[in-house]
Amino acid sequence: MKKILSIIIINCFILLTIEAQTVWTSRTNGSWSNGNTWTRTGSGGGTSSAPPATLGNNQRVIIRSGHTVTQSVSNIVLDENSRLTIENGGRLNMGNMRGLSLINNNCIFTINNGTYENNTSGNGGNVLIERGVINWKDASIFISGNFTLKTDATGTLENICLRVKQSSLVEGFGSSTTYAVIKDVYWMSGVSGTGNFSVKANAFLNANNLRVLVGSTSGYAEFENSTIVGTIFSIYANDNLIISNLSGNPSLNNYCADNNAQGLGAFSGTKNNNCAVAIAQSCSGIPRPDLDGDGINDDFDDFPNDINRAFSSFYPCNGYATLMYEDLWPLKGDYDFNDLVIDYKYQTITNGANQVVEVKYTFVLKAIGAGLRNGFGFQLDNITPDKISSISPNSKTHNASWLTLNNNGTEAGQTFTNVIVYDDVYKSLPWQGVGNMVNVYMDEPNANPYVTPDTTRITLRFIENGVAPSGGVLTASQLPNSAFNPYLICGEQNSMNQQRNKEIHLPNRIPSSKMNTALFGTQKDDSNPATGKYYKTSENLPWAIEIFESIPHMQEKRDISSGYNNFIPWAESNGSMFNNWFSSNPGNRNETNLYIR
Repeated sequence: MKKILSIIIINCFILLTIEAQTVWTSRTNGSWSNGNTWTRTGSGGGTSSAPPATLGNNQRVIIRSGHTVTQSVSNIVLDENSRLTIENGGRLNMGNMRGLSLINNNCIFTINNGTYENNTSGNGGNVLIERGVINWKDASIFISGNFTLKTDATGTLENICLRVKQSSLVEGFGSSTTYAVIKDVYWMSGVSGTGNFSVKANAFLNANNLRVLVGSTSGYAEFENSTIVGTIFSIYANDNLIISNLSGNPSLNNYCADNNAQGLGAFSGTKNNNCAVAIAQSCSGIPRPDLDGDGINDDFDDFPNDINRAFSSFYPCNGYATLMYEDLWPLKGDYDFNDLVIDYKYQTITNGANQVVEVKYTFVLKAIGAGLRNGFGFQLDNITPDKISSISPNSKTHNASWLTLNNNGTEAGQTFTNVIVYDDVYKSLPWQGVGNMVNVYMDEPNANPYVTPDTTRITLRFIENGVAPSGGVLTASQLPNSAFNPYLICGEQNSMNQQRNKEIHLPNRIPSSKMNTALFGTQKDDSNPATGKYYKTSENLPWAIEIFESIPHMQEKRDISSGYNNFIPWAESNGSMFNNWFSSNPGNRNETNLYIR
């Protein structure tokens, strides 16, 4: 009897331990301190919907693929069995010169093909790995201050592009029984023009193909009082290489001494992750640091041969986002949100001065569950049309009588930039003459042949061939992702006509100048422009939905709540509950009502 009781007690202890763990998992791009960025599970470590800046008490933070999380308010500290993981394609941006520290032996900081970066405009974002474990693999790391690995820290750096703006110090990293592994790492220290690289004070390293580049004509590379096995190839900006009291069998003789006046030295060999993880063992074939002369070093330049382009970013970071509309606003309609279904993504390209050069949009028209002849467009909120030089091509329009364009391709008569993508969606995804509508019925008698979605690509050029438009240039911060405001243009009921003055936007997004604002507050709509409430019912139910990944839409005449079980409580809670209602997690979906082929 005592033996059975002890087993029960042990099992209860395990259960309590699991419940005490709290995990914050990113669900979209956003701020570290914003609860809408995260999905929270577990009951331990407080009740906040966003993780604290200091993690402890068995807390976990996971940044998922395609999500960029920004922490610009405070430093991040890992303590007390905490874990921070950046998954494949995820990104942690420590804005405003913020830094990160590990201060407990039981902490783990993992990057698996993700990105950690500090604000490149400052020198204050220090990273201190004092204790605990780091597991970095296939990652891109940028640190705007100093980077220090010391004391009780251990771990692995494998296939890493590591750029440190100031100095790097490896002091006591690893142990005599567990060597820290540094393999295929290209390590730039002193990117700002000043800085050193030091390995000292009983570090234990297994270093294979470690490339060290000191970006300073007065900086040094220092290896002393440590045990290093493997091979090291050091590239640095002057002849000052210090070697003393080393054990193991490091190959520190095969290095390149480079007095490059540019400060950043050189590399040769193949490139990986925009950095050199080189196999060459000499300085032959040294490239120029800035081939196109745009002021951006080629290691950082996404377009090293184009003086007008330097950086590229994507939204979403991976794949597509989904837009779904219900077109009978201000009536509720059948609420199946398949009257118009579009996936989209876009790429923003900026120059060396971080000014927007162009934005490339891709729209995939997937389904039409509407009898109306609807159109589709988007507005760039707070961006006037004179900020655009040109648009190509001029969308999928067909000389609609209601559409007039400015010379640059934007819609005329608008306060902000508006681009009409489709004037009539049925002309781009045509009905096949069988059944009803397009790609919304799975079964007879209304089913029709599947129609391959239409893909439309549109490029908005802000700066064309280096020449700014009449309204002047925009910096990247002046064109945030939140400026993109897509909307449906309603067809006229009981006719084949269209009405330009009736638009359906995402909830709380402002309409264009063409909108008939007298429709607000009528029927089921509870919009109140004075308070910033748009396109919601009194229960906070919307007529348009945006999901930051591609998801299946509803079959015709099936309410969205019959396919996505938690949609209604999510909407009625104003987004505070069931934030992952659209995911394939158990209990979220009833796939029999979804259009899945």
